[in-house]
Amino acid sequence: MNEIQEFSDSIRPSKTYRVGKTPVGNVYITLSYDKNGNICEVFIRVGKSKSDFDNNIFELQGLANALGIMMSRALQDGYDLNRLVESLSGVNTGWHIFRWKSYSPKSLADLIACVIKYDLSLTTVNIPSCCVNDNNGDDNIINNESVNDNRL
Repeated sequence: MNEIQEFSDSIRPSKTYRVGKTPVGNVYITLSYDKNGNICEVFIRVGKSKSDFDNNIFELQGLANALGIMMSRALQDGYDLNRLVESLSGVNTGWHIFRWKSYSPKSLADLIACVIKYDLSLTTVNIPSCCVNDNNGDDNIINNESVNDNRL
């Protein structure tokens, strides 16, 4: 296999959802898709916050990153996405005043489940090998981008 082929196999289409005004600041959740359009990687970034979490933001960022890595590895090893979502759904750390779309997530884990549920509710279309920048007018989707991250 030549270098060009190896590089192109490692690029995946993805969507990044920006969820603002959470109790921990902005949260960015990137879902990457395999060649069949199935979610195969999850990346979670937590932005800085002007809240009681300021002193612990680096710990939260690390935990979010670790959760994304574990979810990605589980999906790549064939773990059922619906079971992952079910496990994260309903985890409650007291986010009772926050709303995103039709969901009321009660924690970062619950928010991740809500974003995945929302993504799965969109019209399922086979994702082409090249990325299409079409967010269907949804301001919460930042862009469709290629992800080349060798950490997994």
